[in-house]
Amino acid sequence: MAEIVLGLGTSHSPQVSQDPKWWSEQGLLDQKRTPYEALLRTRAAWMDGELEPSVWAEKHQSVQTGHRGAVCCAEKRETGCRLVDRR
Repeated sequence: MAEIVLGLGTSHSPQVSQDPKWWSEQGLLDQKRTPYEALLRTRAAWMDGELEPSVWAEKHQSVQTGHRGAVCCAEKRETGCRLVDRR
């Protein structure tokens, strides 16, 4: 019987599947779908630093590195690893 030793999921697929240059476009869409002005007034102070292009690039690289590692693991079938991409 198989044993699940790690399961991962994310609700942030644009950050996984798109280059950071498109993230601001996603932000514009979010402004139309959410009570943006109210959320903006109540945001935590640390959030401003997360909106820098260099931070986005670093986060994107980190996710892509992890994704490539999971794909490699699945392709080699190392330790029973399997990648299921439901995009």
